[in-house]
Amino acid sequence: PIVHAWVRSDTAKATLHWDAEHEVLMARLAPTEFTSRLRLFVGHHRRAMEAPLMTLAGIPSSEPAANRWPDPIFTTWKPVSEQAGMIQENLPLPDPNPWQRKVRSSAMAFDNRGWMWVTTFDGDLWLAQPMDEASRGMQWRRVAAGLHEPMSVCLKEGEPYIYTRNGIIRLKDRDGDGDYEEQENFCNRFTQTAETREFAMAMVLANDGSFYLAKSGQQLTYQGVDNGKILHVSSDGAQVETIATGLRQPYVGYIPQWDLLIASDQQGHWVPSTPVHWIRHGHHYGFRPSAEVVPPSQEITEPLCWIPHRVVQSGADSIWLGPQGMGDLNDTMVYLDYYRPRLVAVHPDTMPNPHQAAVVPLPFTFDVPSLKAVQHPANDWLHLVGFRIWGSNARQWAGLVRLRPSGDPAPYPTEVRGFEEGIWLRFAQPLDDAIAIQSPQYAVQQWDYRRTSGYGSGYYREDGQSGTERVPVLAALLSPDRQGVFLVTPKNRQVMQMEVVYRLASVGGEPLEGSAYLTLNRLPQADWSSMQLEKPAVSQVAAASLTPDLPSEGPASSEHGQQLYQTMGCMACHSMDGSTSGRVGPTFAGLWGRSRSFVRGEDAAADEAYLRESILEPSRKVLRDYADSDIGMPSYQGVLSEWQVQSLIEWIKSLE
Repeated sequence: PIVHAWVRSDTAKATLHWDAEHEVLMARLAPTEFTSRLRLFVGHHRRAMEAPLMTLAGIPSSEPAANRWPDPIFTTWKPVSEQAGMIQENLPLPDPNPWQRKVRSSAMAFDNRGWMWVTTFDGDLWLAQPMDEASRGMQWRRVAAGLHEPMSVCLKEGEPYIYTRNGIIRLKDRDGDGDYEEQENFCNRFTQTAETREFAMAMVLANDGSFYLAKSGQQLTYQGVDNGKILHVSSDGAQVETIATGLRQPYVGYIPQWDLLIASDQQGHWVPSTPVHWIRHGHHYGFRPSAEVVPPSQEITEPLCWIPHRVVQSGADSIWLGPQGMGDLNDTMVYLDYYRPRLVAVHPDTMPNPHQAAVVPLPFTFDVPSLKAVQHPANDWLHLVGFRIWGSNARQWAGLVRLRPSGDPAPYPTEVRGFEEGIWLRFAQPLDDAIAIQSPQYAVQQWDYRRTSGYGSGYYREDGQSGTERVPVLAALLSPDRQGVFLVTPKNRQVMQMEVVYRLASVGGEPLEGSAYLTLNRLPQADWSSMQLEKPAVSQVAAASLTPDLPSEGPASSEHGQQLYQTMGCMACHSMDGSTSGRVGPTFAGLWGRSRSFVRGEDAAADEAYLRESILEPSRKVLRDYADSDIGMPSYQGVLSEWQVQSLIEWIKSLE
């Protein structure tokens, strides 16, 4: 039963009245010309230090009530996998529990003791305390309830601040029993509609004690004043300022060392693909509701980097990892894909004033639909938390994951930069130099997007036609330590998306295969000295770019097809010996005549018509086995002549 209540106003006399007939508690304020802040407490606990205080229904109580949720729940971190230089572990949630509460974990934070504070979408706050030095066992306690769809939690001066649909809620434990029985609306001076997609997306705590909020921009039924904005809330909660506009479904991130804001977003109307944003005051980032069919009138700030939708389909949180604790990911920005739970590393060109960036998909996935990322305050391990709030192919509906280094070197680039003269890739381990210097081990293509009122965008060439452009790799220059390689290309142009596929090996023979994606908003000159390389002479590049002397026309032949396979980048993705390990495309061995199963449409045999279509329009029929690949095959329409296409087909037909 409710036994106590009190009310207080900072500018007007406030009284409480219990209407026994209607069983309603009324708070009455005396008239005043000033805005009043009302504080109301109703619950079990007596607050002797607060006045006035009234007892309801005549129920006496002079001692604080017992803890509302006294029964702890114990779970233990479970190993999942060890790959790509990382050990992955999952922590089971406190479900089932005595109160039959769903535990759809929506956000988390650490205090300076290393204890975890986890919010649930169903309105609870849980505290998970390590039980031993190894931090494998965790004791869970439910410490608050009644929150409205909380999606972020920050700890400020030891108190939890929760971002909900009702505003920012500050929780208080008045008697120190571990229960947070008081909920104060710290700030609700921003709008919130009933739109189903206007979640309390993300909140971060700034160095000065203020907060930044990300407000959803999708508007299906209601028009909200603050939709699609990044807002700044003062440290006392009294002031709210608009920082940026034009975002669709953003998650805001904060880099304390530079007092810098970053944000993800999601492909949709006016957002052609997945962006990585640097958020600045007064800037507009291009989104408008789907009902608007004309381009935004404000000047648009383009992202640091675009990511193809097939690589990241639902951008969520991003975090700048610190200088220790995460091995080869130290001092790296990490970006979460919610739909297909995975991470991509983001490499800005310069910090803290980036112009552009590149991303590298990291070769590990998760069973949990991850929304938020946090580093542990002591060991700096990365923790991920989330639940299935919209479409995700995650196996679990909610959960917690942590990553910690295994000590093995990363099998992916740890630095990617784009220059006027080419592309720089640096790895965490020495490369097999005999493979790394071969241009055919790399395949590069590029394309642009278009902002429209339609959903997403296709790929467009520089001439405005649909499709992608192949970028020849004229030479591959290996650094003296054999960990970096510079891909010399014809003079690059400013382009929204560039894809680099590499098929390499470490000096120890381990395969290093994958992709990187760049946006070139500008074209800096290559810094040859920092890469420990000498600028190649024109004659050196010309010699490296020579290909076998193929006739411009003539009868199609398997011999010429094999030469094209080696010189046009095909061998970077497709084997000719039946192997598929580490490959991003099907083998050509035995392909002819074999049945193909597609994501859409009926199965079909790999006949001549299929091979021709796969070379010229590869996106029309995507193989089911490669539906989740983050690497797409470029179109060779206009790149290969009819005679060359036929030669490739003849060679593929000859492979058994």
